[in-house]
Amino acid sequence: MPQIPGRSKIISLGPTPDLARAECAIRALSQVGRPVKYHLPYPNGGTNPSAKGPEDVETMQADCIADAAWNRGFDRFQYNFPLYDGYINTDSMLDEAMLRGSNTDTGRQIAKSAPWFKVLAAPLIGCFLVGRTFFSKTRLRNVTGHIGTVVEIHPGGEDGRDLSKIMVVHCSPYNYQFTDGKSAIWKTDARIWGAYPTLKFVDFVWSGGPR
Repeated sequence: MPQIPGRSKIISLGPTPDLARAECAIRALSQVGRPVKYHLPYPNGGTNPSAKGPEDVETMQADCIADAAWNRGFDRFQYNFPLYDGYINTDSMLDEAMLRGSNTDTGRQIAKSAPWFKVLAAPLIGCFLVGRTFFSKTRLRNVTGHIGTVVEIHPGGEDGRDLSKIMVVHCSPYNYQFTDGKSAIWKTDARIWGAYPTLKFVDFVWSGGPR
């Protein structure tokens, strides 16, 4: 993919995967309640993991991917990311993680790239909870994918089945409404992800190091 000057930054959050996820959760919690508005179209943040937060600095706007990417320390655009012209979103993340090694066009497309994301069998503190975009027959429209950062796993939530036992920090328009316009970034349980037919716990596993 072509490089964009000043973009594709990745910062190191810890020397081991466990410590990196722990730092991701700490960063996620640090953003709860900040005066950030939800905004899906560009400019929607997530371009500088070294900034004080995920939002676009001029508009104070962000979307869910911006928040998750900032938490984990990467720019949502990565010139080495093999799908969607380098842009990481809920759907491209799941495609990269789920189709790697498959005998499909996408599987063959990503075969030469080092892994970026991995689907987990159960949630871990600091991993992502990702729902894929889908067509709703009741709403007769596409429902945009959604992502959050797991920050707490209560008893009964260890296997990921009971979403009410999993606490997630995420950026959403519903959070903005719930807080009466205070912040789109809030900590809630994960039950809203129950509407997504494709729902996965995902870890960031890029091994190329900071840049």
